[in-house]
Amino acid sequence: MSDDSGKKTGAGGIATGSTGGLRNIADLLPLPIFIRRVSGEVLFANGALRALDRHVAVEMLVAMLAPPLQPEERRILDGGGTVTTEEVAFAPEGRDRRYFRLTRTPLPDGEGAVPLELGLAQDVTAHKLSEASLLRHREALEELVSERTAELRELNRSLELRIADQQRVEEALRQSEQRFRRIVQQVSDYIYTVEVRDGKPIRTVHGPTCVAVTGYSSGEFARDPYLWLKMVPEEDRALVRSQAETVLQGKHAEPIEHRIVRKDGAVRWVRNTSVANLAHDGTVTSYDGVVKDITEQKRASLAREESENRYKRITQSVSDYIYTVYVEGGRAVRTVHSAACEAVTGYSLEEFEADPYLWVKMVHPDDFRKVQEHAERVLALPMPEAGSRGVEPLVHRIVRKDGELRWVRNTPVPHYDSEGRLISYDGLLSDITDQRRAELALEESETKYRRLVENASSIILQVDPSGIIRFANPYALDFLRVTEDELVGRPVIDVLASDTDRDRVASMLAHIHQVPELYRNMEGENLTGDGRRVWVAWTNTALFDAEGRPAGVMSVGNDITRRVQLEEELRALSHRDGLTRIPNRRFFDEIVAQECQRAYRNQTPLALIMIDIDHFKDFNDHYGHQAGDDALRAVAGALQEALRRPTDMVARYGGEEFVIVLPETTLKGAEQVARYVSRAVKALKIEHEASRVDSHLTVSMGVTATPTPARRRLRSLPPNAVPRIAPRQLVAEADSALYAAKEAGRNRAVARVLKV
Repeated sequence: MSDDSGKKTGAGGIATGSTGGLRNIADLLPLPIFIRRVSGEVLFANGALRALDRHVAVEMLVAMLAPPLQPEERRILDGGGTVTTEEVAFAPEGRDRRYFRLTRTPLPDGEGAVPLELGLAQDVTAHKLSEASLLRHREALEELVSERTAELRELNRSLELRIADQQRVEEALRQSEQRFRRIVQQVSDYIYTVEVRDGKPIRTVHGPTCVAVTGYSSGEFARDPYLWLKMVPEEDRALVRSQAETVLQGKHAEPIEHRIVRKDGAVRWVRNTSVANLAHDGTVTSYDGVVKDITEQKRASLAREESENRYKRITQSVSDYIYTVYVEGGRAVRTVHSAACEAVTGYSLEEFEADPYLWVKMVHPDDFRKVQEHAERVLALPMPEAGSRGVEPLVHRIVRKDGELRWVRNTPVPHYDSEGRLISYDGLLSDITDQRRAELALEESETKYRRLVENASSIILQVDPSGIIRFANPYALDFLRVTEDELVGRPVIDVLASDTDRDRVASMLAHIHQVPELYRNMEGENLTGDGRRVWVAWTNTALFDAEGRPAGVMSVGNDITRRVQLEEELRALSHRDGLTRIPNRRFFDEIVAQECQRAYRNQTPLALIMIDIDHFKDFNDHYGHQAGDDALRAVAGALQEALRRPTDMVARYGGEEFVIVLPETTLKGAEQVARYVSRAVKALKIEHEASRVDSHLTVSMGVTATPTPARRRLRSLPPNAVPRIAPRQLVAEADSALYAAKEAGRNRAVARVLKV
């Protein structure tokens, strides 16, 4: 009987039926992986590790990534434990330094020794740099806010500090954007765009990462319009032209795989995916292409095909032979071997006839007992009923004449006389050594890569084409706080995707097999079993079966929740006024622009109130800047209290000026809000002896709103009857009305409909 225990999986395994099995999963993982002997010999390195520096030998790469173990670490590994190095610096010559989290796992042999170690490196460069940068900026902001509280003695100095603060925040955001842009540009895939006119390509623009795939820069492609076609070997050009013609006709073109010759002369395999961009009339205006270097995957695929063909030839060429055992009185009395016995055993027919016990001597000592019991079962077996299977074949080892150890399958076929007595049985002996070695190698390989997946410090999920989760590694279950039953067998959208991310996950599942590269890297908000919301950076790989049909998605995820939280805190700090803690001028500019767009799109009114504290300079001169700051904070709070709807917003516009945005509000409604504001400020009862208007602090206001057609006429108006309004128009009109209120004596509001 053949042992298939290595093909069953539980909570921590992946069911696979192919020779590649978990080795393919390891090559698909974007994490550098290696297997190394204690002596230092590297037995395996996946594509992600080799991609770290293709100009350096694999042994050197592994040595750079995983230095020799210290004695204490060696003892941990020998004891079956895992050694983790939180931060390994890796600096290939001529390239930026990178950081990895290295996990080294022992791979014991059957006798309990640890001859091998399994290494898994998780790239934490982006996380390390991003978190460090964000923490530095946050600390800088907190320090500035602390210093500012003590130093706000003079108004001009206060303004200078706030401006400097905003500039530093903007620079931090720009640096963050540049950093993530650099990360994207490090991807070894690149995008090109072909501009089309009258159905013909007129210009091609290649993305900056083209040099990583082709060796040529985007400038070289720009200087030679035919360089791309020159790179394609002659035998592949017809396929490339056919894809281009299909896209130019506005039709869907399947991704193609072909070869290119790099600038350095190396032949590489690429996957070329093209998507047409159509005008309103259906004509093609351009098309985008994604070129992915798949050389390693292609070589692995070709090697796998050759391996399968080789094993098929071996199986077909196995020499089988038949022997017959004659039985009398329930005992074997004579054995006759066929002439083909020499091809399997090395012994000739004459040698078997000369030594009746030669066959018994050939059986491997460790298998002798089970061979003997198998023969006894055959001899004791009564005549089986029709349809029964009798004694199952036995797989065991023999030692050939030349001393070579071989595996054989021994299949007995009994013969009975008319009274049901066993008189003989035939045995078919098949040499299955190569097949058995392949099975044992596959079992060993699957065991190694199962450990790799089970010990990975990343979420690993396998989802079938219908969106059902079919596998989750132990780290995924632990991170997501769920059991295997709560995750495996359920739709990924229902158990992981947040409300805001469901549509994006559904789109990925529907389209990733058509355009894999567009969905390879995704960041999203996910739900855990205990109700927490976490942010995960996903690397998604489309899976295909042997016939090229979609077979699902392999997703590898890493927790980026802390990074997202730091970015959100930084963004919130950049939108707040340091003194009053209400939105600042920058945030107001963003909101008023959005509301102008929304008012035009929905054909609804929009109002704005500009507010200025009367004679505030005199207040500061009379009471001091500390009292002035206290008054600004009190007025900001009163303005917020005066607003009745969550959609309304008050911001500090600058100095003693404030502004209120009132969506879906007419001029009449805005005037009512202005009255609320005036009463709220007066209710503060802040003394202002230096005021030439009142003995207490007062405000002047300029009110404006977009023109709104009469409600009774709305149904008969053509589309876009309410004109598009620019934010600067709205602000200028409110400022003009504010100036009129001051000219009229202050402590009042002047309202005007926006003139368009």
